[in-house]
Amino acid sequence: MTGGVGGNSQLCERILGEYREMPGHRLSALQAARLWGLEAGLCEGILDGLVRAGRLARSARGEYCACADAEWTR
Repeated sequence: MTGGVGGNSQLCERILGEYREMPGHRLSALQAARLWGLEAGLCEGILDGLVRAGRLARSARGEYCACADAEWTR
C-alpha cells in the first residue's frame, strides 16, 4: 500500500500527516471524524484500513494512534 485505502489515498495521507506532525496523538473514530469533517462510518473505515495496512495502531481503548505511540497507549 502506498498510503491509500481504496480511492481515499489523499485523505489517508492527510490523516497520516496529522499523526506524524503530532506525536502522541490519540483519537477515537468519532473524534477523528469531527476533526477532519468526515462521516463517522467513512472515517472509521479509513482508520481501520490504515490499521490493517500497518500504518496506524489501535489501542485497547479503541483510540487510533501512530504505530510508534501504540506501546504507551495500552
